[in-house]
Amino acid sequence: MSVKEVARRRILEDMIDKVKPASGWKVVIVDALTVRIISSCVRMFEIMERGVTLVEQIDVSREPLPTMDAIYFISPGSMDALVKDFEDETSPQYGRAHLYFSSRVTDEDLLKLKQSALRTGVKTFVELNFEYYTFETNVFHLDMKDAFYNLFSPDSTQSGVDQKKIADRLPSFCCTMGEYPNIRYYGGKGKNEGPNLSQSIALKLQERLDTYMKLSSEYQENVRTGSNRATLLILDRSFDPLTPLVHEFSYQAMAYDLLDISDNEHWKYTAINNEGQQKLKEVIIGEQDQMWVLLRHKHVAETIQAILAYFNDFLK
Repeated sequence: MSVKEVARRRILEDMIDKVKPASGWKVVIVDALTVRIISSCVRMFEIMERGVTLVEQIDVSREPLPTMDAIYFISPGSMDALVKDFEDETSPQYGRAHLYFSSRVTDEDLLKLKQSALRTGVKTFVELNFEYYTFETNVFHLDMKDAFYNLFSPDSTQSGVDQKKIADRLPSFCCTMGEYPNIRYYGGKGKNEGPNLSQSIALKLQERLDTYMKLSSEYQENVRTGSNRATLLILDRSFDPLTPLVHEFSYQAMAYDLLDISDNEHWKYTAINNEGQQKLKEVIIGEQDQMWVLLRHKHVAETIQAILAYFNDFLK
């Protein structure tokens, strides 16, 4: 099963399908982090097919639906906004709350929940441990666009922050995939030069995974052990400084060079129809496009040959 399919089932089967209100209908509430997580692996129609009437952001004004069950898939940082939805006990935003958090909830945030009016309306509380984005079938990332500068620049003050973020988000991938891996890291410095970047992240990651193993019985039951245990390699850019300077000649690289593709998959262009009118069209370049999946990693020369072969087969 691909990384994207595992993530998709995590959202649909382990969260949305688990909530079964008597009316059969429910709403999903997300925040800025989790809406991108969902969008990376699930299409909106797949969510709507499972009795979801609305998907709304927690940080915007919403119409109260006091008779509806609400699935909150949010990061712990949205705890204040969650509590605010239920601060008026006589007129709550929703009827019952099913809470799914993208990562571990701190004791401080749990105290906020305990002291709020929401404490009696919570019907589900799950730390889903899902804080990564499935970019392709078997490719994921942690959505850290400034990490290169933050981790390597001598002027950066964010290196420790980004190292912690990596160590916090990578375990969610391991949990989802059912892995408690053997961690190996690149030791680029000498023995007496202190921990390097890879070692620092590796040690933080090991600490997080060990904590998960102690606290989560589900994680303990699902992980692979023995000869099936995975190996996780932690490498930083100093392991291979040349790759960023070498241009890739794949079809995918050409598309991103020449087309203004937004959000990694949306491309808008102007076309002239049969009446001579200009129309703005949008193409989604992603997993649902079979030709894109077949061609994206091929060299440009191979791509041209493949397209000719496909076209000739079509003519036949």
